Amino acid sequence: MENKTNRIFFREGDMVAHKENIQLKMEVRRIIRTKRKAKVDGEADRRFTLGIECGWWAGEDYMKEVFHTKALVPWDVAVGGFIDVQKWLMEQQNIKTS
Repeated sequence: MENKTNRIFFREGDMVAHKENIQLKMEVRRIIRTKRKAKVDGEADRRFTLGIECGWWAGEDYMKEVFHTKALVPWDVAVGGFIDVQKWLMEQQNIKTS
């Protein structure tokens, strides 16, 4: 997990949980991005994150799914429980609005 300007960016290999299923430990497998052309001459092309592909074991089956970045929390936060997850999500929201 990388922290740039107080915002969290997940990286491949990070362990995460979905905010609505904090007991399930998942690994970030791939960051799905797209590039958009600049609208104004002289501006650099911009990259956008479309989603984060995560994988986890369900018994003997390996599952994969793509999630929105706002739906994921770091695993070390998730193990603290629901209240810690809610606090972390609120902190992320406050960082983005300031």
